[in-house]
Amino acid sequence: MKTLRIVALIALASFLALPAFAEDEGVIQARMAARVAQIDNLKIKQVVGENNKGLLEFQGPKSDEALVAAENADRIAVYKLIAARTKVTPEEVAKRRAAELRDQSVAGVMVQLPNGAWLEK
Repeated sequence: MKTLRIVALIALASFLALPAFAEDEGVIQARMAARVAQIDNLKIKQVVGENNKGLLEFQGPKSDEALVAAENADRIAVYKLIAARTKVTPEEVAKRRAAELRDQSVAGVMVQLPNGAWLEK
């Protein structure tokens, strides 16, 4: 019985601590907004493209890897937050966002179709 109480207390403490570790969506989006010009530049140069999972993917020699990794990490974090709020999977959120990014991309940007094929918009 004592073990069960300890396990229950640990579970409760972990649950209550989650909000302290969860990052605010606004903070994440502010970081993403600060990177927009750099990311757009990489997309126009076709260094990266928008894949069908809502993430950036290298299309040639890798450059600015830390920037791309930070952007993808923030995108994944936002997808998870939206998924929790809308009761769908993060993968579904990412798939929907990939479609939006494909539609909104400017001419010259590489985009990946749902079937996996890449094309220049």
